[in-house]
Amino acid sequence: MALDIKQQSRRLFDELWSKGKLELIDEAIDPRYQGRDPLLGTLDRDALRQAVVSYRSAFPDLKFTVNQLNVDADLVVVQWKAEGTHRGALGELPATGKSASVTGITLSEYKRNRVVRDHTEWDALGLFRQLGVLQPGKATAAAPGTGMEQREPTGRERGLT
Repeated sequence: MALDIKQQSRRLFDELWSKGKLELIDEAIDPRYQGRDPLLGTLDRDALRQAVVSYRSAFPDLKFTVNQLNVDADLVVVQWKAEGTHRGALGELPATGKSASVTGITLSEYKRNRVVRDHTEWDALGLFRQLGVLQPGKATAAAPGTGMEQREPTGRERGLT
């Protein structure tokens, strides 16, 4: 079974995320799926489908590379890299035309060769910096559309009080 979920995990990155083959969601993602993305929050299967469409619309040349993939029973850990050019809106952030590369890790739980749960962490801050939305050193700033306004750090945050 480990070989099957290993192949399935690789397919999700190669075909779903890199090529946008949305039909793979019905095949590989359980109807009771629960996922987590740093920008989008909690996802069900329909929200996952929209996430793929949104990210691929923002980065039409999006390409994922699986750097490491480990399987332990029904759990898969994938360390990956994503690259693309920001040519469409990402939430409320208009296209910048800039290329970006981020790394991330996804932990997925499988039941009967389908993903039932996953948790993804990736460098969203690094993405926004590469897109020119955030300036280095502004740790309290946030990109448009994330629900947080850019602001100067308080004296306490700068260690002045």
